[in-house]
Amino acid sequence: MKILRWIVTVLIMFLIVLFVIQNSNLNPPVTIKFFWKSSAVEIDVLILVFLTFLLGLVLGFLIAGIKILAKKNELRVLSNNYKKLKKEIDLLRNQGLEEVDNNDLNPE
Repeated sequence: MKILRWIVTVLIMFLIVLFVIQNSNLNPPVTIKFFWKSSAVEIDVLILVFLTFLLGLVLGFLIAGIKILAKKNELRVLSNNYKKLKKEIDLLRNQGLEEVDNNDLNPE
C-alpha cells in the first residue's frame, strides 16, 4: 500500500512538472484581489498553480495530522479502559468461589 501511495505521489508530481514545462512560454499575469487587501496583485499563472498546489499539500498534511492525533487519543482511552477491565477480570478470577450445597442444585 505504501508503494502504491509513493507511485501515485510521484506520478502527480511528474504531471505537475510536465504541465509547468509545457506552459512555461505562456506566462500571462493573473490579477488576484484578496478580500482584506484593496489593491490587486499580479502573479504568473504557473506560480499561482504551484502556490495553490503547495497550499493544498499543507492543508492535507494538517488535516491528516489532526485525524492521526484524534485516533491516537482514542487508542489511548481504549487502552486505558482495556487495562482497567483486565485488572478487574484478574481480581475476579483470583477470588475464591463459594461452596454450593448439592441440595441447592437439585431441589426435590
